Amino acid sequence: MEELLTYNLNDPRTGKRQEYFDLGRTHENKLDFISAIDAYKLYLTFLNESDQHIPQQWISILYEKLGNKADSLIHLALFADGCSKPFGAEIFREIGEEYEKIDFFNDALHSYNKSIALNPKIGLKMKILSLQKK
Repeated sequence: MEELLTYNLNDPRTGKRQEYFDLGRTHENKLDFISAIDAYKLYLTFLNESDQHIPQQWISILYEKLGNKADSLIHLALFADGCSKPFGAEIFREIGEEYEKIDFFNDALHSYNKSIALNPKIGLKMKILSLQKK
């Protein structure tokens, strides 16, 4: 789920920001995911701090398309860090589940703990206890 970005149209950097966004989309449409990732990483540097997490979701998806699960999950976590608490908790839960699938149990535990910190009622306490025993 993409969030709305806030722009200050009086900011002279707005044009450059849009240029990097468009460049990322162009590379993505050409299936040049590495170049798209690079463009989105530049794009996010022009955003307000409160919006910088949003392109991380796009970057995560592109790493997933490249078959790079580890980097995909790292960028998905960066996205989750900027989301609302309930939504972030759900994303961290999903990240934990993905880490479990690839036997990255410490990373899964870390993600589950972040999820519980955002929403103590998310229902992960037994899963955390189980992982702590591994």
